[in-house]
Amino acid sequence: MVTSTLFRLPLQESYDLRAGHTCLFQYAFLHLAGYKHMTMEQLKTYHSASRESFCPGHPEIEHVGIEVTTGPLGQGIANAVGMAVATKNLAATYNRPEYEIINNTTWCMVGDACLQEGVGLEAISLAGHWKLNNLVLIFDNNNITCDGIADIANTENINAKMIACG
Repeated sequence: MVTSTLFRLPLQESYDLRAGHTCLFQYAFLHLAGYKHMTMEQLKTYHSASRESFCPGHPEIEHVGIEVTTGPLGQGIANAVGMAVATKNLAATYNRPEYEIINNTTWCMVGDACLQEGVGLEAISLAGHWKLNNLVLIFDNNNITCDGIADIANTENINAKMIACG
């Protein structure tokens, strides 16, 4: 997730990077958005052993602009669903017909292995049941998991599964 302060304002879009292998995208975005600590020199330290690096192989919340770590597989999806639900709750509490002040989207990038974990699939099912139209999952369908190709453990039709979840 990318934020400009340590605590996210409810009006901000949120980005929950579940697929840790794509975190270089997040670091580059922080650089382009003007985060002072995320310099081009820092980007060159991506995934290095340097203790001075703000660019580990998986984002850590200790760095400004990172609000949620990737955690175990599936957790990021559940985090994103929770953020989308929180936004809906804030909108129901504070929006008025003539003053819509909360209307943001939670974006979550997930990988193949994330969609093989129960916690992620249960969260997706809940999001579909609650019709969370402020949640966008981006599926990085590269057919790779930590253990090798995704087909070793999963050959189901992910698109059909998402449609079935709502």
